[in-house]
Amino acid sequence: ASDVYKRQRQNKKEGGIDMKSGSTKSETKVARLRCERGLTQAALAEKTGVNIRAIQRYESGERKIEGASLTVALRIADALGVHPRELI
Repeated sequence: ASDVYKRQRQNKKEGGIDMKSGSTKSETKVARLRCERGLTQAALAEKTGVNIRAIQRYESGERKIEGASLTVALRIADALGVHPRELI
């Protein structure tokens, strides 16, 4: 457990995920919209049927939402209550 805590603290120092808000320093639109709606990554994953790790990758920028399948993009947009274009 202490290794996880150390990594979380290091992420905060390097501008990674803010462990309190769940947002990133250079926040993606998916992350911003999710936070604005008061959803956790787990809740968004459950609501969309998209794997939580995929949600995390879209939010971190590790994976581009533009590269998502149409089905995934539509599910995320619908869960966030926006037009798919707003995710880009």
